[in-house]
Amino acid sequence: MEVSIVPIDDIEIGERFRVDLGNIDELKSSIKANGLIQPPAVLRKKDGKYRLLAGGRRMQALAELKKKEIPVRIYDTLTDIEARTIELAENLHRKEMTWSEEVLLKKEIHELQVQKHGEKISRSPDADGWSKTDTSKLIGESKQNTASDISLAEMLSILPGLALCKNKSEAHRYLHKMKKEYADEDIRKKLETQKSTIPLDVRRKVVADSYIICDFLKAEIDGLFDFIEIDPPYGVDLKKAKNKTVSAKNYNEIPDEEYYDFLEKVLTKAASLLTETGWLILWNPLDRMHRCISILDELDLKVAKSGAYWIKEAGTTQSTKYLLGTACECFIYARKGNATLGRPGRTNVFQYKRVPATIKEHPAERPIDLIDDIIRTFGVAGKRTLVPFAGSGVTLMAAVNYGSEVLGFDLSEEYRNTFVRRVYESSPGQYTNQPRKDKKNVHTDSK
Repeated sequence: MEVSIVPIDDIEIGERFRVDLGNIDELKSSIKANGLIQPPAVLRKKDGKYRLLAGGRRMQALAELKKKEIPVRIYDTLTDIEARTIELAENLHRKEMTWSEEVLLKKEIHELQVQKHGEKISRSPDADGWSKTDTSKLIGESKQNTASDISLAEMLSILPGLALCKNKSEAHRYLHKMKKEYADEDIRKKLETQKSTIPLDVRRKVVADSYIICDFLKAEIDGLFDFIEIDPPYGVDLKKAKNKTVSAKNYNEIPDEEYYDFLEKVLTKAASLLTETGWLILWNPLDRMHRCISILDELDLKVAKSGAYWIKEAGTTQSTKYLLGTACECFIYARKGNATLGRPGRTNVFQYKRVPATIKEHPAERPIDLIDDIIRTFGVAGKRTLVPFAGSGVTLMAAVNYGSEVLGFDLSEEYRNTFVRRVYESSPGQYTNQPRKDKKNVHTDSK
């Protein structure tokens, strides 16, 4: 790069991301008083002239000031991707850029990098290709913000009127309102139409690959989620509590004295991954609810203090002489922003039978019908779902049944393999707790 004086007429402006140039008169006054502090950036062309990379507002102000020659920073032999990146670096954080121009620019940079490197399919940080996380590192901001902005840019092409929103928050609220107008059955029909041309094994593989063997707290996660279901280890000795009737070799628990520190880290990370109108539910024993509510309050989530309850058909206890049988499990539900229920007026009681022990493949497996009801109650059918402790994978399957993009984490290879087998035994949209009777020729390797 060199700095030189060139004729302003030799600089080709071309198509710019910045449409709204803001207050040019104010900029002209600044240039008159202080000179041109930051020269525009240009790319030297083969014909000896130049292509503008960054500085459209300054060029406009200089032209209106009747400048014949101006100082510029000259680059040689840049790729299209490098040129776009310079424009991004120059303009992204300037207050004059509208929010729609900003998100479209990020989307363009991301797509150019994917074009150059290929799309990163694997979630491993060492995998080949380019992801939204890579784009966030390139432009120096959080991966959640980059992914959210790219999603907004994609919606702008579908709903041009979105650009009329004053800011990103208003745009997100508008999108949320639009999504609420679609009924659950509409989501199912739309999903079937969209995926009818995609081979079944490809669809199954997408679901199978959504279950990642990784510690949630150490995972790099792209984008934001509309629904997060957290069913953490409870800080108990599961094997002892179950009277040694359940194998706990792959059921990871947290020591009781470390539990709340662990839970605070989990909830803090989960809250940062929620969309502006997202829901979070947390399964936890009754005796821990008060402390859990306090943690969620500190994270500025709006928590329903009464919680919600799954009522079962029968209770269990290890001491019938002294204790009543426990016939319910509870969860706390919290929202971000102005998230609203999909089923206004519904009670906080969900009554479903347990998964029969004869078909249960995980000690804490819940009925898909229950999760299905929860998904529709919170209006998150068809939306991005995150499950930090995937376990049996039932929540992933239930969300897929309603057209959601899903992502789950767990540390057990055994339970992940069981999940993959069940994914290939059935089809997206038809998952149940009941395993298929005929398991011959079932594909269980998703890799």
